[in-house]
Amino acid sequence: MMYGPVPWSQRGRPRFPPQQAPVRQLNWFVQQTLPGTAVAHSYHVDAMRRPELSSDPAFQRFHEIELHELHHQIAAMGALQRLQMGDRRALEGLGYNLSRFAARRQSAMQTARQLSAAVQNDPNVQAMMNLVRQSNRMIRQYWPYIAQAIAAAGMGTVPEPRLDG
Repeated sequence: MMYGPVPWSQRGRPRFPPQQAPVRQLNWFVQQTLPGTAVAHSYHVDAMRRPELSSDPAFQRFHEIELHELHHQIAAMGALQRLQMGDRRALEGLGYNLSRFAARRQSAMQTARQLSAAVQNDPNVQAMMNLVRQSNRMIRQYWPYIAQAIAAAGMGTVPEPRLDG
């Protein structure tokens, strides 16, 4: 289940034309998930303000993963917008960032199982995780389009992330 970057020898050479990336469906996915992600991140930041939670090693790791996930989700949105404006170079960034977003979400869900009871019972964490579960349903629903964009970027086939948790 490798979600690594494209080898240098393949960079800048998408294997499929950008029109084969499902732009309309990915636009819908981003528009539906990013606002919820922002609210979830807001709850996450509120939880991290509590010293008894922010000192939890598993929550610290979850925090780091979640920040990287958010970074790649926003970068994918930007690459998608660039692609729509005709920047053919954006396809590689779109594929890379979607693959990293999926990998980080999978890692976050694995790490969430390690959170202490104190963290899991925090109202902010519970609200955040409810939104993450909603987002996971959207990722599952849109996975064929996400995978198609990753493949169109020349990154090969990426398995659907395991998002149970």
